[in-house]
Amino acid sequence: MIIKNTLVMDDMPDLFWKLVQEKGYEEYFTQDNLLFSEDIELIILRTKSVIKETHFKRFPNLKCIIRAGSGYDNIDVKKAKDYGVTVQNTPEANIQSAFEHTIGLLFALIKNHKQHNKSVLENKWRNGIARNLEVSDLRVLVVGLGRVGSRVAKLLKLLGAEVKFVDPYIDFRVWKEKGIDSITYEEGLNWANLVSYHCPLYQQTQHYFDNQSLDFVDKIFLLNVARGGIIDIDAVVKGIEQGKILGAGIDVMEAEPWTCEGWEDNSKIIMTPHTGSMTKKAKDRLSVDCFDVWSQFNFQAKIKHPIKIW
Repeated sequence: MIIKNTLVMDDMPDLFWKLVQEKGYEEYFTQDNLLFSEDIELIILRTKSVIKETHFKRFPNLKCIIRAGSGYDNIDVKKAKDYGVTVQNTPEANIQSAFEHTIGLLFALIKNHKQHNKSVLENKWRNGIARNLEVSDLRVLVVGLGRVGSRVAKLLKLLGAEVKFVDPYIDFRVWKEKGIDSITYEEGLNWANLVSYHCPLYQQTQHYFDNQSLDFVDKIFLLNVARGGIIDIDAVVKGIEQGKILGAGIDVMEAEPWTCEGWEDNSKIIMTPHTGSMTKKAKDRLSVDCFDVWSQFNFQAKIKHPIKIW
């Protein structure tokens, strides 16, 4: 099987196109999504485009969708299954950068970087500022013990934190031997003083942290470098107002780009503009991995990274 027409719906890094040119595969690709609907057999996209049922009707010969990146909530995977379309991603590309971004936000929160920066700029120095925490003060709940979450759990355990996890698809016995126990989500919220989300976004995890979650927490920090819809941002605001959320580090929002309204002076929230994977090495890995997934499917009919349909 050779896929003769691949539609690239979103901008890809230069390295991806360099690999295409080096192999002489330009003839297999088009970026014109207004033409050749019946000829398109494979689609590559990133975060900007959204694949709905209308696309499966529009491209009747579509065989595979490749999400260049890890998240796939912009693809209707259930409809893809109904139409017999394989969906793949590149889950390895962003692991290190997302892991480092999570740890960076964590330290910024527990060391009060934002508050302390403001104190210096306002010439207050150390007047009125709270003491910092150390990692050994943390009881960390890792929600989703996949490629990124497992790294976060291992490092924080090594640095002296207590760590527990929520993940119904992980063999808890393997991690128990490493001193990291499984726990239910509600019990974990009640136990933890820091919760870090690393699960995919699907129906069960939509607004996983919401207003009802606040009933289970005492005083916690929140981290989300996964997908925007996992945390209900209104619940975060409410939790901060109630004093239940000590701080939040957030890299992803439900609607992006997100417009800040009234949070400019909130020292308890650290936000980054979906930059958890924004490193040169991550983009290079994404290019290489996407090209490899495409090549194996195109020329060998191999499915390298099929996504799970929950």
